[in-house]
Amino acid sequence: MPRLLKNETQQRIVVSQQALRLAFSLLSNPKAVGYERQSTDGALEMGLIGTAADLAISACLYEIYGHQGIIREDSGFFLTASEALSKFRRTLSSAFPRLEAISSGVKEPQQHLGRFKEACSSFAVIFTARASALHAGAGTSYDVAFFAGKSVASFLSILAESQKWKPYLRDIPDVPALPKDRRLLAQELATAVSSKDKTLVTSGLSGLFLVLPELSSKEPEWLSALQRVQVTPRRKDIAILITTLKKANIGDIVKVGKGTQAMPIKIDKSNPLGLPVYPQAMKKKFENLHDQWAGYVATANAELDKNILSLPPVEAIYRFSAFGIENIGLPDEEIQNGLSAHSIWPFIAGALHYQGTKGPCFFVARIVKPTEAGQLSALLRKTGGYSKRIEKALIDYEPLLIAAAKHELVKCPSYLATSLIEAVRLRETKRQMLVDKLQKRSTSSQPAYQDLISVVGKYDALEQAIMQVATDKVEFGSEKLPVLRLLIEAATERDDIKAIDYVEKRPELKAETQARKAIREIDYAFFGPQSQ
Repeated sequence: MPRLLKNETQQRIVVSQQALRLAFSLLSNPKAVGYERQSTDGALEMGLIGTAADLAISACLYEIYGHQGIIREDSGFFLTASEALSKFRRTLSSAFPRLEAISSGVKEPQQHLGRFKEACSSFAVIFTARASALHAGAGTSYDVAFFAGKSVASFLSILAESQKWKPYLRDIPDVPALPKDRRLLAQELATAVSSKDKTLVTSGLSGLFLVLPELSSKEPEWLSALQRVQVTPRRKDIAILITTLKKANIGDIVKVGKGTQAMPIKIDKSNPLGLPVYPQAMKKKFENLHDQWAGYVATANAELDKNILSLPPVEAIYRFSAFGIENIGLPDEEIQNGLSAHSIWPFIAGALHYQGTKGPCFFVARIVKPTEAGQLSALLRKTGGYSKRIEKALIDYEPLLIAAAKHELVKCPSYLATSLIEAVRLRETKRQMLVDKLQKRSTSSQPAYQDLISVVGKYDALEQAIMQVATDKVEFGSEKLPVLRLLIEAATERDDIKAIDYVEKRPELKAETQARKAIREIDYAFFGPQSQ
């Protein structure tokens, strides 16, 4: 049977459904006659509902990005629930081919992605309620918990519309008719907020924000106040939340405002008391990625001003692609805000200047500031005046590079975009069928196949499998090269690029063409633009 979802994706989505089912089961348990509501009621249920939502979001991120999608780039720890949600929302607006991982087989993919945004609109508050339940034992009303659970079930149902996900989402709990209308429940909770009982105030506020979810792409001011108010409410926090609720409509919470003060720094070259610094003279060679990156950028821009084309070699671009922009050593703020066109054009031009299969270039185009897309286009056209290869390649590549820089769809029909997207889909198909193909090739006289099948089945990325074959840790004899090509043609993950780059640099493995195509297509899958 072909593998539709990654192993860890399956694990997360199965447990998500189990947690949600258990939460609804607990909510359905009858209470004793005369039972009086306790402040802890609903805490366990909200903990399970929040867990179900967290696992659903992380399952989507893992299926799209692999392991890199669920960990922090700085520390390597798992993303918190709120961090994962923020990343998922940004991902939905990124317009890159890898989004087919959650919309495969859907008739209207863009509308389908838009429904995801709406479906997870209350998740930020669900995660806050879960934290309060787990750390403070704070609960919520039966009605509010049902609404929260319903939103998670709806998210999973939208996910199940994809052909890839449907076989794994047959256990979504069927939510019965909700006990109360949303507006009626909101009115009741608003009444509780005006109560003199502080317990009712904090519980009511929490319930209101669960029933009236926020839709802001950035974390609003009231969310941090809500996290505090459920434990130690302060007058200022209550004021923020009440002000927000006064301006809120169902499904629309107004952002109160958030900002941070920055300390300005100025370098004054005219100051005679300043310390002279000449960092370039401190090193005779650039050994780390950041220094190499900066060296290529500085040289290329300086030479271009002199009408000379000096580009980084394609081997260096493969190396940067393998490590990823986030691991080069650039400041986090610079990556988040976007790089300037002058910082990235040398690598795009270097990738297009290569005579054979073009190198990866969308991983840098995707990180440029959207406002500098025009400047990037101008710089690339200028380099085209010094290189016929670049000039010819830009005819097809320029619209795609600008669309990637602006995080937009490709507006005009593009043969290059169509062919690359089809190549990406073919890779996904080959990855799904890889174990079956290896089993057909295996024989009792070649136990190496069974060892390789075990590795391919255990890990979602093929990095280890490729390296084991390439370095003869698993010996295939005369079948080494065909098996190696088979693995490279089925590679789909960013984690695979390092191993593929290793193969590309070794001509004796006779898989340079397959390796270059794989890097180019994986680059497009994660960073190129989608077609309309």
